Amino acid sequence: MLLGLGLSGVPFAGSDIGGWTGFASPELFARWMELGAVSPFYRGHVQHGTPDQEPWAFGPEVEDISRIWLNQRYEWLPYLCSLFHQASLTGAPLLRPPVFEFQNDLDLLDVADEAMLGPWLLVAPVLEPAVKSRTVRLPAADLLEWRSGARWTVRSRRCVWTARTLRWSLGSRTSTPRTRAGSRT
Repeated sequence: MLLGLGLSGVPFAGSDIGGWTGFASPELFARWMELGAVSPFYRGHVQHGTPDQEPWAFGPEVEDISRIWLNQRYEWLPYLCSLFHQASLTGAPLLRPPVFEFQNDLDLLDVADEAMLGPWLLVAPVLEPAVKSRTVRLPAADLLEWRSGARWTVRSRRCVWTARTLRWSLGSRTSTPRTRAGSRT
């Protein structure tokens, strides 16, 4: 939905972290906090009568994961502000499908579960419960692993990324951010 809204000229969009109604599990809430950090609009919001959905309501591990991603969001604010400025001038969405940036890469046309935050950050969230890895379709480009700075020249179009591959210790933290070489994020 967020990618479609961005492409339709609504760059400031997001979801209600944890869901507007219902009962988020600790794993779902933690993953939503991760993914929300790259959404243009990032907030927790629930309807009256729904169980608490603040990070501390899900226990210390989820609270730690949430803190990490809230802090990361603050580190990305200058980048996000520049993307909002670009959107106001050009209409380019902040959150966009990978093919938006790699238009000559026809292998990316049907990728619907990955996104780019601006031109520099590729995100591939794990969307299934209890799953710790996923296949990521990468553009043919030079990429940097965001946390470690490891450089990847992509020749293989599909890679499997796991929490262990990324050296992340918290089992719930399984998004796979990548940056393009030359980025300043």
